Amino acid sequence: MGDEEINGKVIGDDIVSPEKKKKKRQKAGWIILIVIVALVVLFIVFTIFSKRSQAEYSNSSRYNYEAKLYDDGSNLSNVQLANIWINGYLGQYKEMFTPQSERLKNIKVESVTDADNKNGAVNMTFSAQLVDSSTQYFNDWGGYISGGTIKCSWTGSFAVKDSGKGYVVYPVNIADNSDNGAQNALLDDNDNEQSIIKYQISDNNLSVSFDGGESYSQVPIDIRNLPLTGDNYDTLLRGSYVLNDNIAAFLYGGETVNGERVPFSVIYSADYGSTWETGEIDSIYDIDSYHIDMFDESDGVIVVGYGINNNSEYTKIYKTTDGCKTWTNVGSGPGTEMLVGAKFIDVNTGFIAYKTDNGNNLYMTRDGGRTFNIVTFPAGTLDESANGKSWFDIFKIASVPKVDENGNMIVYLSQPSGSNYHNGTSAVYKSKDNGLTWTFIEEIKL
Repeated sequence: MGDEEINGKVIGDDIVSPEKKKKKRQKAGWIILIVIVALVVLFIVFTIFSKRSQAEYSNSSRYNYEAKLYDDGSNLSNVQLANIWINGYLGQYKEMFTPQSERLKNIKVESVTDADNKNGAVNMTFSAQLVDSSTQYFNDWGGYISGGTIKCSWTGSFAVKDSGKGYVVYPVNIADNSDNGAQNALLDDNDNEQSIIKYQISDNNLSVSFDGGESYSQVPIDIRNLPLTGDNYDTLLRGSYVLNDNIAAFLYGGETVNGERVPFSVIYSADYGSTWETGEIDSIYDIDSYHIDMFDESDGVIVVGYGINNNSEYTKIYKTTDGCKTWTNVGSGPGTEMLVGAKFIDVNTGFIAYKTDNGNNLYMTRDGGRTFNIVTFPAGTLDESANGKSWFDIFKIASVPKVDENGNMIVYLSQPSGSNYHNGTSAVYKSKDNGLTWTFIEEIKL
């Protein structure tokens, strides 16, 4: 049939009628609906399968994990074997079906180096972000967790074997570096090298990193007002700052700088360096030592030693309840010797240590610094090399307590000048009840 002209339009055999167009639209709609339903069903099936797989999923532990090799590994060094092993071991924690509480991201192996060439031991340092920042799964890895990032240092030695399905590298032994005695197990709150949140002083500027050094935020302060130390004056005086998940705070002033008296003050940030605020604490200008502890975003304590004169000085204790905005003087220290350290565990429980060879130099408060009592320790047992001296004739100068990875408090009693019992060892004491009672643990050489 030929074409016809109707109302000025040419009609041919291939003309699609309105009814056919409607049917095509309906058919397309049904296809889209079927595709959507299929995708929903697939999503449900995948979710069920994923949850079941996660429930059944179990990563190999660091003590039995085996990393595959392409050959017998005879041409690989100890460091290369360790590198293959640590990358493989950590890699399993970012697999698809790893439960969220056991999953890691942004894994970074920072260094793999020889620790002992004779025995083939290798040091491995790495960091990673926790997908679930509230998980307790990684607590037994040693190291420390801050800001949702875990950082560990392990030491291990490795060997190669034929597993029957190919060659693998496996750990002969492996341990946390933090397990190497009481001294290494302690975590210093202000250890700038071992912190995810850290500072640096460069080009006459103070900056803070909240991501382990990947990026830095400048602190708006004249560094001449900071308590600087070190050969190049690029290190802050220990105790003069606090860096944690709640707040970054730096004490400054309390001195006369270039002929100008700078009041004792603090500069702080509660939003990871986005904004900084300053607050004056007191009008004193001869501070010798600074010690600040912040327990959360609101509460904190500062202890300072000032007015030094003939190996004695004054002590002041301040308290904040509004996140460093205002500080109140709540008391003075119990001694007049030079202050060598202060540590508060919470707003009420704190310790102050003074410089003296006479013993009884560590004091404890349970009321936020208003009153103090001397901390006493049980005696240990001496051998014949003590030459008739008593335990506390030898071990008598207490350090400020530190807190280990299990929440226990550790104190060292060192020997006074002139004493060389067991080549100058120190006695280690532990408290599991925030300093109420103490137990002698061991002697170690610091």
